[in-house]
Amino acid sequence: EKNQHKKADRSFQKAIDEFFDYENGLEYANFLQRQNQLKKSEAIYNRILKLKLSTSHRATTLNNLANLEDKLNQNQEAFKHYKEALTLYRALAKANPSAFGLDYAKSLVMGVYFFNYPKENLKEAKEILLPFRGVGNVEWLLKKIEELESK
Repeated sequence: EKNQHKKADRSFQKAIDEFFDYENGLEYANFLQRQNQLKKSEAIYNRILKLKLSTSHRATTLNNLANLEDKLNQNQEAFKHYKEALTLYRALAKANPSAFGLDYAKSLVMGVYFFNYPKENLKEAKEILLPFRGVGNVEWLLKKIEELESK
């Protein structure tokens, strides 16, 4: 139901108390982040990272955690987690560009936007994104790349 955040929070908590895995942990952490419960969300992301995860699930969790830590001004931790996620996404995209290219491109843009990575990364991100025009948030990312390139 709409505006039933406390009820939803209790339901999520009950669910992860019964069975904690990547899927329900990630859903709960994302919910908490949207509710501005950042410290609680951070704890869930860190709990997820203790699970045995696929490379793509680990990269996603690290990327989400880096975004959260950036909001919490935990710059060193955010940068560390971002670098690890980028490395994982790079390897995944190299092995399977159609499945992981978008994630890698988003991470490249994130690096320039949040962590002052070199703008040359935007060129690589744009090359990856252009074949995916019209898919998901690709147009938004391409616009963000143009904004970053013009700064």
